[in-house]
Amino acid sequence: MICRKCQTDKPIESFSWKVKNQELRQSLCKDCAAAYERWYRQSNRERTVSQNHRYYSKGREKILAQKRAYYRRNLDIVKARNKAYYDSIKDTPEFKRHTRAYALKSKFGITLEQYEELLKAQNGVCAICRNNTAKTFAVDHCHSTGKIRGLLCPSCNSFLGRIADDPSHLISYLSQK
Repeated sequence: MICRKCQTDKPIESFSWKVKNQELRQSLCKDCAAAYERWYRQSNRERTVSQNHRYYSKGREKILAQKRAYYRRNLDIVKARNKAYYDSIKDTPEFKRHTRAYALKSKFGITLEQYEELLKAQNGVCAICRNNTAKTFAVDHCHSTGKIRGLLCPSCNSFLGRIADDPSHLISYLSQK
């Protein structure tokens, strides 16, 4: 069958279905049909957005039920696809930056830019020991108020965790010596 747009002769399987009847296939190959769909949606954006909004708002429960049923039927396939996707992106710098930004926002309420400003204000070193060998610094914060005190290297952060943010533990230990 010959595509009417790209004029290439392709097997019948490479043509998309508009009507589920082999004789009534459209005369565009799947690639050309996809390009046309993208162009149409982009040039008629307002119309397609409003149509989609009406469709999803009217049949929201039915659509969600169909998605849940599909997920239950194809659980192994969906999990394998998700794992393959995660394995393909987990080592990329963009994913690591996104993950770090999400963790900072959810745990401490700061953005990655605010974290970088804190690090720049500390001249790229730990707030306690002034060491700069750590790859990433932990955000030191008061557990009762949530106020951020600075950025610490892993050793100093662990040390503060062990004395439970109570200087009297450290003072009593040092007074024994």
